[in-house]
Amino acid sequence: MEKPDNQDYNSITEQFKNIEPELEKEVEKEISTSKQNKDADFEACELRKSEAEAKEKELKNEKLALENKNLSQSIAFRRNLTFKLQKFIIAWMLFLGVVVVCQGINNAITFNTTNTWFYLPENVIIALLGSTTATFVGLFWVVIKYFFNTKD
Repeated sequence: MEKPDNQDYNSITEQFKNIEPELEKEVEKEISTSKQNKDADFEACELRKSEAEAKEKELKNEKLALENKNLSQSIAFRRNLTFKLQKFIIAWMLFLGVVVVCQGINNAITFNTTNTWFYLPENVIIALLGSTTATFVGLFWVVIKYFFNTKD
């Protein structure tokens, strides 16, 4: 191989020296553009992340608001139904008291004669006092257990 001429070498070196600053400028420009794009991508990612977090918080707040509304409606319904059920049970107990008092007054006045103004056979009295009352108390207990369930 032939050794390059010193003049050729010097001219190539000169050309390279002229090209080198231009290449450095281009490389620096590419690096700064890349950094700007990276920063912009990072900011866009952070913005999307914060928007997603805000949307998640908004959905959680809506869910909690709906749960609170449901709970307040449920409490109002339970309170209303409980008062109605309480009034019904009190009325039933008063009715039974009136039946027992009337039966007792009838037996005291008529001395078990055939002229009676109020007479109920013993099996009817036992049914009223026993099974029907037990059914009402059982119904009351089931409703209370259902409405005031503390396992939630």
